[in-house]
Amino acid sequence: MPPLLAPLGPRRTAALLATAIVLGLLTGFGVRQGPPLALFDAAALRLRGLPEFLAPDGRPGPWTLVGLLHAAGLAYVWGLVAASLARTVRGPLAWGALLALAVVLTWLDARLPAPLRLAAGALLPAQRLVVVAALVAAAGVGTRLVRGERGGERAVGV
Repeated sequence: MPPLLAPLGPRRTAALLATAIVLGLLTGFGVRQGPPLALFDAAALRLRGLPEFLAPDGRPGPWTLVGLLHAAGLAYVWGLVAASLARTVRGPLAWGALLALAVVLTWLDARLPAPLRLAAGALLPAQRLVVVAALVAAAGVGTRLVRGERGGERAVGV
């Protein structure tokens, strides 16, 4: 593990990796819709109980940071859950457990109230599936990388 991340521990480091990937995906989905921060802006509006709309000039509003922090916080918590599961269950069972977790998280994200959903529910169903799959995979792979495992061997210098 890099010395800078060593104090965080493997689960938190893997959760940070998953969070970074989720934020990158949400930004990429925003780029496909127009401005890069569109989903964060839509999430912030939903969190405030307002209908989502895109500003005429396409610039993010002052509440966009709230949407970004909400997405980062939720992705980090879900990343911790996935990393804890990946650390607890080993071998091929771990990937089956992570797949089951991805199914549960996708189902939950479609049914929870806006404050507990990724991007406050502003994601399309296909986007939700991609984001949850990437989050769970990143946490699982990140946990293994932080521990220094590759296949069945111990990696040197990872």
